[in-house]
Amino acid sequence: MTPPSPLPGAYKLCPQCRQIYPAHTNFCVRDRTPLVKDERIIAGKYILKHQIGAGTMSEVYVADQPHLGRLVAIKLLRRDPAAMRRFDVEVQSVGSIKHDHIVTIYDSGYAEDGRPYLAMEYLDGEDLATHLGKHGKMASDRAMLLWRQAVSAMAAAHRHSVVHRDIKPAKLSSVERCI
Repeated sequence: MTPPSPLPGAYKLCPQCRQIYPAHTNFCVRDRTPLVKDERIIAGKYILKHQIGAGTMSEVYVADQPHLGRLVAIKLLRRDPAAMRRFDVEVQSVGSIKHDHIVTIYDSGYAEDGRPYLAMEYLDGEDLATHLGKHGKMASDRAMLLWRQAVSAMAAAHRHSVVHRDIKPAKLSSVERCI
């Protein structure tokens, strides 16, 4: 997949119904409200709300997907040639894994500025590192449950020839569901 040319301001938003339109459109077809430019729109589908994480290779945001009425997590990669080369392979391999304890990838592509993105299931909660920092040790039965979930997820990934390479508490959920 080749990234598109940067197109900042390629979309407008209806402030009334929150639907997204191409920049050349001036009024919402539903309610005739004048549209406003919104630089937070990614791929004509997602409206970035706020950042929830950042690493050396990417930033993660909570985003609204108004067409489907749901929140998603958007992982937006930094402009790094090595990361961009690995992007398509990562999307295909991780996207093929279906497991109760692995976050679901809904979509992938390139943002208007050419950066690759992943749209994935949004988990409302805190990661394990944050939880442990706030609360200290957890009960052994809960720790074992989270450990079994993480090991089960890693085994599923390995069956698909995916090796995570960066498992750590900050990448594990404390909500007893997904990693």
